[in-house]
Amino acid sequence: MSDFLQLHLLTALPPSNVNRDDTGRPKTAIVGGVTRLRISSQALKRAWRTSEVFEKRVGERLGKRTQQLGDKVFEHLTGKGVAAVGISPDAPKAQKKFDDKYGLSFPLLSDADHKVAEAYGAWGEKSMYGKKYMGIIRSSFLIDEEGRLVKAWYKVKPADTVPNAMGEM
Repeated sequence: MSDFLQLHLLTALPPSNVNRDDTGRPKTAIVGGVTRLRISSQALKRAWRTSEVFEKRVGERLGKRTQQLGDKVFEHLTGKGVAAVGISPDAPKAQKKFDDKYGLSFPLLSDADHKVAEAYGAWGEKSMYGKKYMGIIRSSFLIDEEGRLVKAWYKVKPADTVPNAMGEM
């Protein structure tokens, strides 16, 4: 004889968190013979991370390790003579607000007309929930003292940015 355990969870998630297909309609799955909406794992993670239980458990440590990592990386790069800057299409006022909130240890430059992003191939078509739009393609670039492009990484994950740069230096 074998045991079978079936769990059903009810969670309160906003409707924007359901998985959607390329036409924007919610994806469904048949569970127990009944059609149900599918919920993305990211939606669940967000719900858990923004819950009171998570906040009480993690408390003051929330996000500190990530912020400290940026400082350590910046110190490491500047110690090797590398100048790190961030460039985004946001207006300077929005960047200032972002910097005040997260305490960046490097300058953040505005490319509101995205001319720099276009020149480096970091501005292009993106897609979300089947809708296409133009935006920043997350990228990192290593540029030498002469202003020459040494290496470019496109669709890079934030965690890979520094190891990629350090591997090239």
